[in-house]
Amino acid sequence: MDDPRAQLALLDAEILRLTKLLQKLTNQRVPLKRAINRHCAPFLALPVELCALVFTYADVNPLRLGAVCMAWRNLAWDMPWLWANLDLTLTKDSSTHMVTLLAEWTNRAMAPMDVRLKIRLGGTPHININTLFGTVSELVRSIHLDFDHPALFELLGAPLLPRLETANLSLAIPSNSLPATLLSRAPALRVLHLSNLPPTHLSSLTHLHLTPTTISTALLLFPSLPALTHLTLTNITASNVLDPRPVPAPALTHLCINTHGPTPLSELLDLLVLPRLHALHIDLPNQVFPVPSFVGMIARSGCLLSQVRMRLKKDWGGREVLRQIMRQLPGLETVDVRAVEGAILVDLGGAESVWNPVP
Repeated sequence: MDDPRAQLALLDAEILRLTKLLQKLTNQRVPLKRAINRHCAPFLALPVELCALVFTYADVNPLRLGAVCMAWRNLAWDMPWLWANLDLTLTKDSSTHMVTLLAEWTNRAMAPMDVRLKIRLGGTPHININTLFGTVSELVRSIHLDFDHPALFELLGAPLLPRLETANLSLAIPSNSLPATLLSRAPALRVLHLSNLPPTHLSSLTHLHLTPTTISTALLLFPSLPALTHLTLTNITASNVLDPRPVPAPALTHLCINTHGPTPLSELLDLLVLPRLHALHIDLPNQVFPVPSFVGMIARSGCLLSQVRMRLKKDWGGREVLRQIMRQLPGLETVDVRAVEGAILVDLGGAESVWNPVP
């Protein structure tokens, strides 16, 4: 019987020979495939400018475009605007290689970026989020951060965000803390959406969306946000008003309130002074609309409303009173007051209706 070690050596030698042969054949196949693609693929016969236009409107991850062939890869890699939108989800199994991916992505973008970063680690953060976010921070124009742990916002520190104009910060669970330094180096920030996070007081903000919030929190915003023109309050969870003095918001032009809970809206309207209010949108399907508080706010503010859109309970009282009040507003152009199921509650006879509430 032959020596088993000699047989194993022969097999290893044959495997090595076949491996080299396979590599040789693979190398010979690559240029043939490129030649076939170059001469036979209709897309590659188009002018480069037209191919770039197709890629621009394809709405496909540029990484997938680059995986088709070398020609597509070279074209996609030379189109910075394809990389201006980044939508990334990190889990505990995928976070290890993301720093490299983000670095390569931003190198190709070389332009203001819109970034959506969702992190679901299922526990205490174990990634270097500061390094991860630092690869894109200086290019970001708008960002949506959706985290599952409040410590992730703390780990971001004070990133440099010179181009940031719009930020949407969301937390999977309610938290009472948001680091004051997080947006302290974002001089161009004007629009901020916060979900399950407390408000941050940045004097440059013009648009703010809070969900959930309380009436007291909303009233405390205005002294520290002098430039605020658009405010949206969703899901008001408590009243907790401690200071009954009027609260002026001199720059506010648009106010949107959307709350389905029992917190009385009257406590907010009774204190606001909105001299420049232009548009008022209220979604209040589960409580009676406080007509006296609305009348008091309009009279106290001296504003010239031009748009009123409301979605209210069908069985609320005071429809005729509200109709008469709105007829006295000389600048009113658009009125749409509807019940939850869509039935019109206030019709001013010819006033434009542009709001289509979801039943």
